[in-house]
Amino acid sequence: WNQNQFINWYAMHDRYVSEAKSFDLRKENDKKPVLMLIGDSITESWLGTVYGIETERSKSRQGGIAFRYFQSLLGDKYETVVNAIAGDQVQHVMWRLQNGELSQSVSLDKQAIFVVLIGTNNLGNGHLPFPTAEGILELTKELLIQTKGKILLLKVLPRGDGFEILPKLCPPRCAVDGNPLQSFLPSIKKVNDELQSAMNTGNGTIQLAYLSRRLILVDCGESYMASGDGKMSEVNATLMPDLLHPYELGLKLMANCITEEIKGLFLTGE
Repeated sequence: WNQNQFINWYAMHDRYVSEAKSFDLRKENDKKPVLMLIGDSITESWLGTVYGIETERSKSRQGGIAFRYFQSLLGDKYETVVNAIAGDQVQHVMWRLQNGELSQSVSLDKQAIFVVLIGTNNLGNGHLPFPTAEGILELTKELLIQTKGKILLLKVLPRGDGFEILPKLCPPRCAVDGNPLQSFLPSIKKVNDELQSAMNTGNGTIQLAYLSRRLILVDCGESYMASGDGKMSEVNATLMPDLLHPYELGLKLMANCITEEIKGLFLTGE
């Protein structure tokens, strides 16, 4: 990160803290439950910004159009709030939520829904799959403890930019033969498998929440995959033109995925 990124990151944090405080002040007269989207640049794309700033790159993703589409799917049932900063890793989100970005009224609302998508930047900075999955689960546990609502934990999305990023991470993050890894997909699968395993065979807070369906693990990633050979065909470039971020069509796809899970909660009487 450079100095401007640090400045903009803290400015975004301060903004989210202010929003949380103002939300508490007005919540008494507004009973609509909150749907909070938590994450990194993929989630910040809904706002059409990077570090809170509209850039040519962020505008090209057409996140605002996709966000309005998402809201149209939800109808008037939720107040949708984006809580995300570009570049964030799991530990950054944990710190933000522990330092003022969760309003008290939202935390205590059993009708609130928290949608979490995080972890790709840990892998993109050379973190191993198991510690990345552990971090995601710790963040999820923190949310379960600090809030009363439901949590939709999204599995890490596929990314196809490994040919560009992974050579920069070797060493130390290399294949067994000492050469750079060729793809992020095996690491992403390991992370997602660990998340699924924790739901199925873990114990304590995570498994209890999963069994009671207060916590739902959601896989929206399959539709972003592409078939074919070659480094450029790991993900669908129509949905992810930069091979990492869903653009308008990809974000609409994610909106559909999330909305279907939310509808499922109500169809089962939960």
